[in-house]
Amino acid sequence: MITLNITEVFNARGIDKGYNFMIKHGISPGSAKTLLHKAPRTIRLDHIEILCKNLVCEPSDLFTYTPDKNNNLPGTHPLNKLIRNKEEASLKQTISHLSYRELLEIKNFINTQKSTPSVASTEEEQPETQNKNQPTKT
Repeated sequence: MITLNITEVFNARGIDKGYNFMIKHGISPGSAKTLLHKAPRTIRLDHIEILCKNLVCEPSDLFTYTPDKNNNLPGTHPLNKLIRNKEEASLKQTISHLSYRELLEIKNFINTQKSTPSVASTEEEQPETQNKNQPTKT
């Protein structure tokens, strides 16, 4: 069964009042209540877009897959990527036990990672080179 993972995403972002967050970003009070406190059978695409834009996440981050006991999927099935570890703690809880020095180290590490271009982005920025096996036109 696929369910919403929205509370866990709010916790990871340190958002304590998910209801207020959703209303602030344009989701109606009724929809926000349903998304947070019920198991909605449907979700609007514009709500997924609003959440992803403002939580800086991907649509797949908003969902969790719990396999049925009778219907096991092969290990390579894409839905397996949505299986979440129920013991995942919120970021706020995780960092609350760190010393100030450890927090500064993490902050510096994150800043370093943000300023270092990733391999994927540097490959995208490089112009395509001509295939060496094809003759050049003159």
